[in-house]
Amino acid sequence: MLVRLRVSAASSRLIHCHHHVRRPIVRVVAFQTVRTYATPGRPKSVVGETSKPVKRTTSRAKSTSTSTKTTAAKTTSSRSTTKKSAAKKAVPKKAAPKKKTKPVKKSLTEEQKIAQKDKLLKRKASDKKKADLEAIKTLKQQALKPPLSLNANKVSGFNVYIADSMKNSTDTSTPGRDKIRLYSKRYATLSDSEKEALNKRAVDARETRRAELKKWIESHTAAEIGAANRARARLNKLYPAEPGKFLKYQPIPDQRLPKRALSAWMIFFGDRTSTGDYANLEVRERMDRIVADYKQLTPDQRRDLDRKSEASRSAYEKSYLAVYGKAPPARANKAEAVAA
Repeated sequence: MLVRLRVSAASSRLIHCHHHVRRPIVRVVAFQTVRTYATPGRPKSVVGETSKPVKRTTSRAKSTSTSTKTTAAKTTSSRSTTKKSAAKKAVPKKAAPKKKTKPVKKSLTEEQKIAQKDKLLKRKASDKKKADLEAIKTLKQQALKPPLSLNANKVSGFNVYIADSMKNSTDTSTPGRDKIRLYSKRYATLSDSEKEALNKRAVDARETRRAELKKWIESHTAAEIGAANRARARLNKLYPAEPGKFLKYQPIPDQRLPKRALSAWMIFFGDRTSTGDYANLEVRERMDRIVADYKQLTPDQRRDLDRKSEASRSAYEKSYLAVYGKAPPARANKAEAVAA
């Protein structure tokens, strides 16, 4: 910045130019345009210490940041407004719902109908087979598996001899059935004293097996044994035994289980068969005779049988409640109806 200063006439020097004209001297002084700021004074308590820099915020920076934020906010709002307007414009109109057309059923031929029916039957049979297999698996788990055969009373001297012979045999080429036939013939040639010794061993074996079986039974609750016997009864219906053979799933004997209630007819039938009066008769003839005798009973005899039946029923209900924790289910007495 240039400033022109006029010099007073008293202190100016006269310059004699070519025309001898006296003119005042004009000085040109250049000033640099630097903006300065006033600094606050220092208190007397800190005079002599080194001054610390003071941070200041200029109004120009504030105005710049404020204007920048305002511009950014305007830009954002304008963009959002543009997007909203674009979104409103982009929404398509809802199309009218189309009418559903029902599929036309094709008419099947007789052969196709038979094939479709057979396929459905096979699928049902397969599903039933799977369900039966699952039910059988559950029944087998409930039936329990005793560590020994339940035929503990069936051990005889012959069984002991066959078991010893099979255990001591060194012949590995002969089948097991042929070995049993051979040992059976040898058993027939034994003396009476040898057979008596085998019978004594059989008695000891029966007692040992009964003790082991009783220990295993008592390791389960009476309710578990009862459920196992019901499952075994259902399995015997699914897998019936061949004629002359033992049941595959025999009931587990347990004295803790409630004894079945006896009807008047069952009590009378048991009393008559235990006398031995009908031992020489055939089964069918024996049944006919006992039924005829039951129908000829006097009223006093009937009342006596009814009292015994009621006592048996009461004892059964108490025992059932103690074992299973609930009352026994009501069941019609079919045997009484048949006898009547």
